[in-house]
Amino acid sequence: MVEALHIRDVHYTYPGGPEALKGVTLSLKPGETAALLGYNGSGKTTLLLVAAGLLKPQQGEVLVAGINVSRNPANARRHIGLLFQDPDDQLFNPTVFDEIAFAPRLLGVEGDELHALVEEYAGLVGAKHLLNRPIHTLSLGEKKRVALASILVYKPSLLLLDEPLAGLDPPGAASLLALLCRLHRQGTSILLSTQNIWLAEALADKAHIIEDGKIVWSGPPRGPEWEKTLEERKLYPPKLFSGCGSPG
Repeated sequence: MVEALHIRDVHYTYPGGPEALKGVTLSLKPGETAALLGYNGSGKTTLLLVAAGLLKPQQGEVLVAGINVSRNPANARRHIGLLFQDPDDQLFNPTVFDEIAFAPRLLGVEGDELHALVEEYAGLVGAKHLLNRPIHTLSLGEKKRVALASILVYKPSLLLLDEPLAGLDPPGAASLLALLCRLHRQGTSILLSTQNIWLAEALADKAHIIEDGKIVWSGPPRGPEWEKTLEERKLYPPKLFSGCGSPG
């Protein structure tokens, strides 16, 4: 069985900067959802960018659907959908319609077929009513939905999601989670970075904890070993705020 994603002994150092990844190895099976957990600066985003082929590792290899991303980036990227944490880093077309239509147009889709495809995927993310809106007028949640539609429209087999719930209000987060669950059931492979423990527990088949550019733990995000690991790594979410107390 060809793995959806295989990252082997990957090292990456930013020019003039620190070594962000220090020998990372992980695999994702077809149809599996995995969560990448860690504090800010641990290497989560860098690992997703390397997996997507946007950064080339100085050592190691990345295979997507059996294709070496560094050696054959154009072919590999047809299988990859990358959602940035900030959708403003991703959206660049004037309107929602143009954004979702961008990839199909590159693939030669046009006319009624293009319009039907754009409407289908806008509807999938709840953005059909936004098709004529300029991108700059959208809320953060609307932008994230449009960015996701612009990825899903070319039917990637692997989704790489960087903090997908960041900045979303509860209804927006619930809507996105429902869509991710649907994609998971349909067999899409998903690797998402997050600091939300509950998201990993609710959605992921497997979790990887990354610290200082290294994977330090991998396993199912549930059960006694998971609970012990969260405690040892101090990854439990903070307790609910109980107030500032009496004035001193």
